[in-house]
Amino acid sequence: MSQTFNLTEHQINRKRLYQKLDSFWHDLYESEYALYDIPLMTSEEIEEIRLATNRIGHIFLKMGNLLRSSPDESLLQLDIPKRMLPFIRHRALPIDTVISRVDLVRTSEGLKVLELNSDTPTFEKEVFDVNSFICQEFGVGNPNEGLSEKLGNEMRKALAEALHRSKHDEPPYIVFTSHEGHEEDKFTTIFLKDLANVGANYVPLNKLRIQEGEGPI
Repeated sequence: MSQTFNLTEHQINRKRLYQKLDSFWHDLYESEYALYDIPLMTSEEIEEIRLATNRIGHIFLKMGNLLRSSPDESLLQLDIPKRMLPFIRHRALPIDTVISRVDLVRTSEGLKVLELNSDTPTFEKEVFDVNSFICQEFGVGNPNEGLSEKLGNEMRKALAEALHRSKHDEPPYIVFTSHEGHEEDKFTTIFLKDLANVGANYVPLNKLRIQEGEGPI
């Protein structure tokens, strides 16, 4: 038996839920961004996504090592600008990315990769925080349960490695930065800062300065 959709009730419930969330952009550009709804997935579908993501990650890391060991001629044939070659081989950390987002699409032949965003991924707030509230609201299990703590731990490990390599003796001044005028960028960055839990500060990009001999201040 079909149920009549009550738009007014839906809007009230949506407003009630998202008013509970701090620092979240449930509306963007004067329109709904976060929906009051949830797509249901089977445990098999979730495991398939995790398996595909892990395999894609291994290929990405393997390609990073391959590019760093390739001769200049091979990299130039890939249309990589010559002035970028030193940066291709530079490795600031033992890993090539700390946070990456794999964009997948389901086809008749299974999952396919659209993009691996390994430099400026977003959706961390939605995936690791907001999704938990939505799952509670609709009374379903959260497939990302406990993963926010794992993400915070991985960020702390990356920061510790970066500090070790910098060889600074004095306590560091750590900042998380983004464009202050964009809600999604700002609140995602603040969410990651809080998750890292390393006593860092949020400083907008326009307030950072690079001082010779000292770096960003």
